[in-house]
Amino acid sequence: PEARIVHIPNWVDTEMFRPRERVTRPKRPRLVRVLYVGRLVLEKNLPRLARVCQKLGAALTCLGAGPDEQELRDLKAFCPGIIRWEDLPAWHQHADVFCLPSFTEGHPKALLEAMASGLACAVSTGIQAYMMNTMMNTTTFHPTDEAGMADAIVRAFENREHLGLSARGLALRYEIRDVLPQEIRLLESIAR
Repeated sequence: PEARIVHIPNWVDTEMFRPRERVTRPKRPRLVRVLYVGRLVLEKNLPRLARVCQKLGAALTCLGAGPDEQELRDLKAFCPGIIRWEDLPAWHQHADVFCLPSFTEGHPKALLEAMASGLACAVSTGIQAYMMNTMMNTTTFHPTDEAGMADAIVRAFENREHLGLSARGLALRYEIRDVLPQEIRLLESIAR
């Protein structure tokens, strides 16, 4: 009963992950660029995302490694492997939409980094309830609904300017310079 529970969310470096200067592009480019960052494992629902991107004619890039990598390559996803954290912002800068199709998630750092980068995000309803306020700045879909996933990606792309701006605003609440000192104070108190 006397134990304390401390909630410290993931943080994001909003100076490192920031929107790029957008050049005016046609309403719909020939190829929508969809980005995923994380482990390439069953829980992340990536083969379904790759099939949806194929149907949409979208280019999917999956950054990370895991047992689903070969299947994703077979489904025409570009899988360059594990990328150094310092290089991630450049990948965000060249994407149109970030998609997180996971069956389950907690407070995903990859989503915060995409939002801080000003990317429109399509996110599955598998994210924990306390992330629901984040999801108001995204388009959502049920993780097993391919048509819903496709629709969410298209809506995110079509509303990318508005969604990207509001996502960036939310990500600022998780700025490293605000959150990390709380984490350090907690660790110092535990170490005493």
